[in-house]
Amino acid sequence: MTSDDDRGLILGRIARALGDGRRASQPPLDPLGAGPAPADRTSNAQRFARELELVGGETRFVAREEDLADAIAAYASERGLGPASTDFTHADYSLLRAEALIADTGSAIVIERSAERRLAPYLPRTCIVVADAGVVHATMTATALEAVHASARRGDCGEAVIVT
Repeated sequence: MTSDDDRGLILGRIARALGDGRRASQPPLDPLGAGPAPADRTSNAQRFARELELVGGETRFVAREEDLADAIAAYASERGLGPASTDFTHADYSLLRAEALIADTGSAIVIERSAERRLAPYLPRTCIVVADAGVVHATMTATALEAVHASARRGDCGEAVIVT
């Protein structure tokens, strides 16, 4: 086990090694303050899709929120998944809402707010994750984690889980 001094020394070396490169690699922010600029959202979404595919996942983009239910039903039908169920011990899939998507790992940050829903990311074999394009982040940055903090500030409590 290392002491706090050793830990600080190691972290200092890492910070010096990263230098200004870390700041240069962060995407520019949207002037309206809504996270990455629109061009970077597209790039981040494409990278998210590629990274998720590497671990056996699939990404589908839906242009309008009104088309979401039909897209989920089509996906479930194509995969031979049974009907939606709240009994996660027997469900073929769970439907999750992401607070943030992390492009460089193909991961979703999901917060399940009720005791009944806390098994949703774990038990079904398939997770269908729904998210808005505005929550895609290049990496796990403070901005990405802000979604979790914002949820807590709204008074939501629950379990945050990273799903890849």
